[in-house]
Amino acid sequence: MKSGKTKEYPLKDVRQHARTECSACKDFSAELADISIGGLGLNGWSLVVVRTETGREFLEKGIASGLLETKPIEEERHSLEMLIKLSTSDQ
Repeated sequence: MKSGKTKEYPLKDVRQHARTECSACKDFSAELADISIGGLGLNGWSLVVVRTETGREFLEKGIASGLLETKPIEEERHSLEMLIKLSTSDQ
């Protein structure tokens, strides 16, 4: 918000407002993006997929500036497995 406050809503409560095209998209992990980010069941974290040098540089700048904190995906194996499953399925 302009005041700096944030509001959070559970995804299940706002899914009805999503564009209908979103349910038909086969590109779950944004394969053509330099970098893509999603929750995948992570509590307080987001899973980041970096595909290009530009994406890597962007991520590293965020880390170096202190704006981003990272941890290994191996600590969240279920989310990694979910990403692989959803990215390779025909949905």
